[in-house]
Amino acid sequence: MTDPNYLLPSITVAGAFGAAYLGQRFAHRYARKRDEEKYKKDCLQNLYSPLIYRVEEYLYGEKYKSEYTPNPFIGESEELINNPIFLYTLKDTNKMFQEILSIISNNLSFAHPELIMKYEIAKGWGEYNYGQDKPELVNTIFTMTNRIELCSVILSDYININKKLGTLSKSVYDRLLGPYFFTHVFLVLMDLNLHDLALNHSFRSFHLICNSIELNKSLLEDAERIRKKHNKMIDYLEEFSNRESDDINVDSYQLIYNLLDLIEYFEPEESTFWKQMIEKNRVKEEQQFNTFLKEHVNKEAGPS
Repeated sequence: MTDPNYLLPSITVAGAFGAAYLGQRFAHRYARKRDEEKYKKDCLQNLYSPLIYRVEEYLYGEKYKSEYTPNPFIGESEELINNPIFLYTLKDTNKMFQEILSIISNNLSFAHPELIMKYEIAKGWGEYNYGQDKPELVNTIFTMTNRIELCSVILSDYININKKLGTLSKSVYDRLLGPYFFTHVFLVLMDLNLHDLALNHSFRSFHLICNSIELNKSLLEDAERIRKKHNKMIDYLEEFSNRESDDINVDSYQLIYNLLDLIEYFEPEESTFWKQMIEKNRVKEEQQFNTFLKEHVNKEAGPS
């Protein structure tokens, strides 16, 4: 029979090694967590905190520019602007956006991968001037889509990093919630090819959109989910069926109509106008599709 006292030193040594291993493992995890937390704080301090105010300033700059700039593409002229002198005091939104790009460029080591990707795309596009650039031009569409996508990622990163660090105050979150939701609404409109609404009208309804989210904050979750699905569809186009694409479109339209139902509480006429614009665009796209289909059938049939 084995003497229990003979096994005691082995058990003691094994226990010591086990305790040392566990202690080292926990110390490593703690150190890694501490390093990750430090990096997040550095990201906020050096990149996202300076950026967030520039993004807010830029979005409000586009809002004010749309409100005080006559837009000939929707039948406006100089006489329609109540205070034309205000035009000369408007900030240059192109310069404001370039400042955003400059901050990112100088602090790329603190940028998350998605932000770097959106930055590289956005910096390759030119200027945008409300009321001067046609909303149906490819350059106009891609310039503003990429700008707003970049702003949306910055807002998202800032909110999520602060949440993880436990440093997101309610006042700051409430202030950013509206502009963040607006970026999603703008991008959903562009996804639906509602370029006229997005480029000519959405910034004029900036406050209505921002205030509406206060009535139903679940719309933000819906918008984030839809945009995530849309981006996944673009990245993996071959894996998506027509039915899945149609489902995303249905959800997108539902989001916009839910938003318009909320806007109706504040401005019934604005809500009605948007719905009419959406229906007008739907009829136009249907006519274009029918024309294309007819031409394709005639081409396949050949000369009679």
